[in-house]
This record gives sequence, C-alpha cells and structure tokens, in this order.
Amino acid sequence: GDLLNNGKLTLLTCDGRKGLAEYAPYDLIHVGGAVDTIPPEFEEQLAPGGAMWIPVGADFAQAIYLVTKTQEGELKKQKLFSVRYGKLTTVQRQLHGYGDSDSDHGSD
Repeated sequence: GDLLNNGKLTLLTCDGRKGLAEYAPYDLIHVGGAVDTIPPEFEEQLAPGGAMWIPVGADFAQAIYLVTKTQEGELKKQKLFSVRYGKLTTVQRQLHGYGDSDSDHGSD
C-alpha cells in the first residue's frame, strides 16, 4: 500500500507492446508476455544502468533474456534459460482469442 500511496508505484492497464514512453526512462522493465524479437521501443525506454527481463522467441523456442544498458548506452543481452510464455498481445485478443494472425506487434 505504501508504494501506491506515496506515488512510487503506478499501476496501468494499457497496450504495452511498444512500452510506455510517457514515463521513460525505466530502471527496470519486466515483460510478462513473449515477443518474437525485442521491440526497439523497449530498448530505447531502458535507462542507462537499467535492466530488462523479457521472454523472446517463437512458440516452442522461447528464452528469458536479461538485457542491460551500460551508463554509456550500450545494450548487452544475455540468454538465461528456456521458457514457455503466452504472447504479448492486445487486450482484445486476450479476451476474444488470437484468430489467424501470426503477428501481435502491429496496431489493432
């Protein structure tokens, strides 16, 4: 409760497939759904010295990556281990199914 009350934590419900530039840069980014490739917006919104935890890959070949950004802005990507996550997608697709589209990174 204290984190919400003092404004240090903000909870949002939105389409996060391109991050949320409004509040960037972020010291830490945790992505809760798999992406085929790391969106450049996520990398841009990561603060120098920051870290990102993100599942990357196709349906049966996913892995958790730890992405860090040096103080100089250099990105380092480390593959940690294999996982199986659902796709990062829109609220509409979560509620109504994925349909026939393979891509969840375009605009809906």
